[in-house]
Amino acid sequence: MFSAKTCIYHYLHMAQRNYQDVLKKPSVKLYLNTIRPILACSWIERYDAFPPNEFQKLAKGCSAEKAIIELVKLKKGQKGTPNYLVLNTYIETELSRFSHIANNLDGKNEKSTKQLDEIFLFALQEVWRINLGAE
Repeated sequence: MFSAKTCIYHYLHMAQRNYQDVLKKPSVKLYLNTIRPILACSWIERYDAFPPNEFQKLAKGCSAEKAIIELVKLKKGQKGTPNYLVLNTYIETELSRFSHIANNLDGKNEKSTKQLDEIFLFALQEVWRINLGAE
């Protein structure tokens, strides 16, 4: 089951925690670990679906794409010159924006868990042979 609200909260909190680490001790790895969940939130916002794992696919078209590409070059051991001012501005803007978005998602359009409950009960009864009937 996909829940945009739950997924955005998950990725948002991950990005917020990672950004606190960036502020304490900046590193390429920490920046990428902060940017990726933000990009995942953007994907969810645009497509209302789980984000892909491919970093380049997530970053395509984002406002800080050029700076992110330079950061990825450094991660790969290549020569890169990321603009950290652009990256920090992007991160802070998106963290604020997604906090607002997450707080305003109502989740009412999300599917019921009834189907999942039925599958779970079926698995208990048929696969694991657990009798759930009244005694």
